Formats: sequence, structure tokens, C-alpha cells
Amino acid sequence: MPNTSSRLTAEAIYEELRDRICLLDLPPGAPLREQALAEEFGVSRTPVREALTMLRVDGLVVRRQGGGTSVSTVDLKRMRDVYSLRIKLSELIADFMKNPVPSHIPQKLRELRQKLLEAAPSRDPQLLGSLYNELHETLLDAIANEPLKQISDRLYRQTSRVWVQLLPEMDWDDEVRIFLDEIDESLEALEGSAAGHMAEIRSKHMIMLLTRFNEYLTRPLI
Repeated sequence: MPNTSSRLTAEAIYEELRDRICLLDLPPGAPLREQALAEEFGVSRTPVREALTMLRVDGLVVRRQGGGTSVSTVDLKRMRDVYSLRIKLSELIADFMKNPVPSHIPQKLRELRQKLLEAAPSRDPQLLGSLYNELHETLLDAIANEPLKQISDRLYRQTSRVWVQLLPEMDWDDEVRIFLDEIDESLEALEGSAAGHMAEIRSKHMIMLLTRFNEYLTRPLI
């Protein structure tokens, strides 16, 4: 068993690589070499190997033929299956939301809304993707059940890079507007302590996004 400091180091490396994958800084097929990553992070290969194992569990990396690890490609059927599960899990939010919702969560959403307004003119898919990750993490913080949070987070990470990939081909202004709507609706639900409404909002926006994806998935994604 690795010691505590090794686990923490592995977790930090895992989160950094996960974010790079989800924002396409590491695109599908990109090789992940243990030695190079160990040198980059200033650690031994052991925590890097642990981090890559966690990413394999998440489905974000795969072992390559002949050895080594690379970023996984997106399987469209699997993506739809994951979305179906995420939509179903969103129904549980009403049962497991913190009550009352901590005041810092609505405040973060208001700050995120301002960041989105400032970022919109850039038309930068990675920037918008990072802001949506922030929305996901903020809303996740409103859930009191830790296992539900962990499962929801892992499933989200498996699908989040698809939106970043498709954004250049989608209607940018429409995507920003829908993003703003989701923030505003979430704020209204959280400030009104309407757990049931919050669950409906999460489910609705996932269904809407999956519907929009379907308009662009008549060809291989990546």
C-alpha cells in the first residue's frame, strides 16, 4: 500500500491530468509516458502510475498495444449510455441536497455568471469548458451524500470533453445563453431551497445538451 503522501501526490497528478484530458489539452490518442510525467511533476514514477490507474478506472486513458498508456477516444454509444445514467442519477439530488444550502454556493454561482459574461466574447472552447467544469464542481458541492458526489463526478468527467470538442461547430451564442440560463435557474432553485426543482434543472439541461449533441454526431467525433 502506498503511504499517505504518495496517495495525495497521486491524487493531485490524477486531477491535473484529468483536467487536461477533459479540456483537450491532452487529446484522444495522446501518449502518457510515465517517465516524462514523473519529471514534469517532480516525483517518482510510482504516484504517476497510481494516477494513470485512476484515470483508467474513469475510462479516460487506455493501455496501448505494445505497452504504455494513451488518452482514450470517445465511444459514442458509451457516451450516450453514460448520459442516460447521469440523467437518472440527477433525480437523486432532491433526496441528498444539503439543507440549508451553504451560502458560499450561490455566491460562487453569481461569480461564475460574471466570469461567463466576460469570457463569452473570446469564443474560446477551452475557457468555456473550464467554466462549465466550475459549474459542475459548485453544484456538486451542494450534495451531502459523498458516494453520490463521487459517482456523479466520475460520470461527468467521462462526457465533459465532448462539449469542448463540438463547441467550435455549435452555435456559440446559443451555448452561452443556455449556460447562463442553467446558472440562473440553479441560483433560483438553491436560494429557494427547492431541492426538487434543482434536480429537474440538472436533468433538463443534460437532456437538452444530449439532444444538441445528437445533431452533430452523424460522423465520428474524435
